[in-house]
Amino acid sequence: MNIFKWVFILNLVKSWTKAWKQAFNFKGVTSRKDFWYFILANMIFSICLNIFIGMGSFLREFYWGMAWELPWIFTISSSTIYLIIVMVTTLHYFGSILVNLTATIRRLRDTGKNWIWVLVPLWNLYLCTKETKELVTTNYSDN
Repeated sequence: MNIFKWVFILNLVKSWTKAWKQAFNFKGVTSRKDFWYFILANMIFSICLNIFIGMGSFLREFYWGMAWELPWIFTISSSTIYLIIVMVTTLHYFGSILVNLTATIRRLRDTGKNWIWVLVPLWNLYLCTKETKELVTTNYSDN
């Protein structure tokens, strides 16, 4: 892989972990780049989990009732493996609701809009594409 692909993957992982670490931080800052990298990484992770659910379901149906000598990895019930995958996926989906909500609220505040715009589905996506407004601060200590 060339260096640009590694940088892209590292940005995805960094933005995804940063958003999950700030799951309860409604007043922080989320840059436009971090927000969209997080959305992309979360979608990729969700797709991978869904693929694992499909594979687990296939294996459960395929090995159901077979009397073959199976490799050691399949000595654990395929239903147990499938149940673990489904539980991890369910926890991720419910957890990502909160993380997506807080990341979107932080991003909307960075654009200068009120958090209530998170309730308008397509408009808030448009607002999240806007640039971050510069905060005007006045330093009165120089007087």
